[in-house]
Amino acid sequence: MVTTEPVSGDVVVIVVDGEFDIGSRNLISDAVTMVVHRGHRKLIVDLGATTFLDCASLSALLTAVAPLRDDPEAAVVLAGAGGIVARLLDLVGVRQHLPVAAGRSEAVEALCDLRLGNTAALA
Repeated sequence: MVTTEPVSGDVVVIVVDGEFDIGSRNLISDAVTMVVHRGHRKLIVDLGATTFLDCASLSALLTAVAPLRDDPEAAVVLAGAGGIVARLLDLVGVRQHLPVAAGRSEAVEALCDLRLGNTAALA
């Protein structure tokens, strides 16, 4: 299941809960597309409750957030990935392209750092 939770202003959390494979990959990309269409430019993708994420689902997520790369007001932070999901992010080098925070509160802090132009805290 994928749900969205507004945090404040243009910040929204997308909660990815459960197992995601090629058959359910569109749930993630549809949620991202919906919140971006609604004007949200700062996204936290909470993977804390994600028990499985395959390459197709990760690709769908990365493709969905790609339009935000050229928007100087936009930021995307992944949060809470653990176990096999964290391993996948490491294996494919996601941390080189998107900030990955330990949890949701750290992701909110990371968004604040990104607004101030401080990316060192995310390394």
